[in-house]
Amino acid sequence: LEEIKRRMPDRSLLDMMCNAQQYAGWADEFGPLSGSEPKIKNAVEKYIINVFSGGTGMGPTQTARHVKADNLSAHVLSKINRRHVNVKRLNQAMTKLINYGNSFSVTHLFGDKDRCSVDGTLRNIFDDNLLAETHYRYRNKGAVAYHHISDTYIALFSTFIPCGVWEAVEIIESLMKNKSDIQPHIVHGDTQGQSSIVFG
Repeated sequence: LEEIKRRMPDRSLLDMMCNAQQYAGWADEFGPLSGSEPKIKNAVEKYIINVFSGGTGMGPTQTARHVKADNLSAHVLSKINRRHVNVKRLNQAMTKLINYGNSFSVTHLFGDKDRCSVDGTLRNIFDDNLLAETHYRYRNKGAVAYHHISDTYIALFSTFIPCGVWEAVEIIESLMKNKSDIQPHIVHGDTQGQSSIVFG
């Protein structure tokens, strides 16, 4: 146990995101939507912090309070999120991370990339969110987090869907949006992931 602790020291989430940027270059996908060069000092650093802000749910105000960086404020983070990030660029950054994870030989010990599993999990979200619905089976309000996980244990796609949507709809759409090197041909899902109508 001590040897594991020595070889795997504690790392902060921001440190891991910076390491991933160094090796995969995922934050390089962000920038002004006009296509021009960013006029922000240390732009990549602020892009990483912006993704941290959204990914943890802290938001720009709390992130600016707790993360120490030059010229970082809630206003700057909010502006970056509005003007330098969109869904297309987030997907491109995600594809870079998936492809980098796929480059490790250890991941191929788990599977051959031909399969993925899909499943949804009910998550509690704010009641005033447009996706929030009462789930009939769980008798709770929220939305379904729907995930595609490769047989190499790399997450390929995640999305939120309303509770009333049949999960089979997301199987095909999510696979069509997947632009990574991992292109599964076989999908394993439960009853909610099966529909003759959708597949037809």
